[in-house]
Amino acid sequence: MAELTGVVADVSRFLAYFAIWGILAIALNMQLGQAGLYNAGIVGFWGIGAYAAAMVVTDPVAAGIATPGHWGIDQSVFPRIAGVSTSFAFGVVVAGIAAAVLAFFIAIPTLRLRADYFAIATLGLGEITMRVFVKNLQGVTGGVYGFGGIPRPFEFGFETYKTELSYFGLVAVALLVIFLAVERMSRSPWGRALRTVREDEDAAQAFGKDTFFLKLQSFVFGAFLMGVSGALFAFWLRGVFPPENQFTPQDTFTVWVMVIIGGMGNNRGVLLGAWVFLFLEYVTVRLPSWIDIPQAFAIKIFYFRLIAIGVILILIILFRPQGLLPEKKHVAKRPRWVLNW
Repeated sequence: MAELTGVVADVSRFLAYFAIWGILAIALNMQLGQAGLYNAGIVGFWGIGAYAAAMVVTDPVAAGIATPGHWGIDQSVFPRIAGVSTSFAFGVVVAGIAAAVLAFFIAIPTLRLRADYFAIATLGLGEITMRVFVKNLQGVTGGVYGFGGIPRPFEFGFETYKTELSYFGLVAVALLVIFLAVERMSRSPWGRALRTVREDEDAAQAFGKDTFFLKLQSFVFGAFLMGVSGALFAFWLRGVFPPENQFTPQDTFTVWVMVIIGGMGNNRGVLLGAWVFLFLEYVTVRLPSWIDIPQAFAIKIFYFRLIAIGVILILIILFRPQGLLPEKKHVAKRPRWVLNW
């Protein structure tokens, strides 16, 4: 029984982790796959969302000898529904809004830049956000220490598998709602206008579309979803820590790989890309405990995983650049009564 509950807890924790990254991949797809915006500062929005939510769901901690403390909110002010504090829902919303506001102020001076310059600008601003502000705002973010002790909506004490399983259910519902909403938005006139901007911005302007405003909407909404993903990640990890440990440029690269492997412009594809990437990580981390393999190989399995990801990425780019599940192209069909000469 103990082994079974351990497996349930482990699998549930992994699936929740996948759902969090899936939301992040959908967010990038909203910016890159739909509007052609090369956002290289993903960790900035992801991290801001995580810190904002963590502060909402924890009590304030004053600076002490061993810790710089951090901002928080007295949890007694939040009402409870069915025994669950409403601070979690409030924290997720605040996280999304904080990331969206940051994206808005970043987008105003940078959205008119060419694709490669826009990527460089967002990369720099994302690094400034996380490395300069987060690390130096002692007493607000915990500085170089960060802070832990972040609770989850559902806690079951020593029954870890129930805690992990319930959190997976919560994150899975969030992923499903976001996926369905983004799918509907992508198929709407607004989504078609975004794809027009992506394919040919001059043509979109010729048709009277405000391309700057469309790109601004896509960028801000994508950042909002990144903030939501950051909040769920903070609850999953039960802590937020400075960029040396979390929210590094490698995380931005990871999301890009997921989207490229899965297929830009296709939300199902980016989820598949996230699954391929994370499942490979899940298997390689646990492989030494599943089967008897040489110690020398077990030590280097992390590097073999990176090599495998690199090989997969190269093969995708060479032989299937549209990704595993490419974006469906909707072409108007001729009316049946039109003769095909």
